[in-house]
Amino acid sequence: MNIQELANSKGVELLAFYNNVALCDRKHGVHPFVTWRYNEDGFFWGHYANTKENAEIEFKERIAAR
Repeated sequence: MNIQELANSKGVELLAFYNNVALCDRKHGVHPFVTWRYNEDGFFWGHYANTKENAEIEFKERIAAR
């Protein structure tokens, strides 16, 4: 299963993917945006954000740290 198929199966919109970090919109909840690490087993270690802007900052920090 590729990254887009995995996001679709989780019911989230994949906004960006780089360096095994995904930025997704869950479209619900208090913190609808999330960055997840990704490996062959799927998504893990999620960091949730209440705004897209905060999630994008987190995404950039996580990909820079890899």
